[in-house]
Amino acid sequence: GNPIDGAGTSQPSDFLENTASFSLTANSTEGCGTVNSNGVTVEVYAPLELDPSMADQTICFGTVPKHITNAGAAGASESYSYQWQQNTGSGWSAISGETTTEYQPGSLTTTTEYRIVVTDDAGCGTLNGASNTVTVLSNLEPGSVTASTVELCYLDDFTVSGTFAMGADGDITNTWYVQLDGDGFAADDGLTGTTWTVDPATVDHDIFIESVSNFGCGTVYSDTLHVEVL
Repeated sequence: GNPIDGAGTSQPSDFLENTASFSLTANSTEGCGTVNSNGVTVEVYAPLELDPSMADQTICFGTVPKHITNAGAAGASESYSYQWQQNTGSGWSAISGETTTEYQPGSLTTTTEYRIVVTDDAGCGTLNGASNTVTVLSNLEPGSVTASTVELCYLDDFTVSGTFAMGADGDITNTWYVQLDGDGFAADDGLTGTTWTVDPATVDHDIFIESVSNFGCGTVYSDTLHVEVL
């Protein structure tokens, strides 16, 4: 091997990046020869590496996200310990019992970050994996229906006002349903706003709003309003 300048009986002092072998050579200053010690090989592991986990997700309120997986670590001693962690906004904490490269969260009602932490069993360090965010949409809340009066005389008029559903990702289809004189509900596709007027009123009206999340977070209904025509 190559001599180490200035080496004494204790070397090396620098960090190693590659596997290397060392031996000690002793030269007699009186000309009595040279002897070599036995060689020592220091194996240097490759750096500890960790691939990213799955992509971020967006889910509906109270539902279960997809299974989260990680390809696992590489390098170092090739013997590792894993721990999944979560963060709901107040810092990272370990998830009890989740020590493999896969994790299935339960149903969620708040946005949560997940990451996997790997520790090399031979002491070659610890790495925090990149965080994966599961964004939880707000709960889909139904709209409401009111009227300027709920009891009126024949041929008088009344005005209906509604509030449309809110929540999820905000992409919601709202449909008015109207029943005339108890004859069965039907969607009224001509009603698109939140306010409309019946003039004149000749029969009883029952009215509600159906709200459908186009993201897939379900369907909700307002309470049904009954307007009686005397």
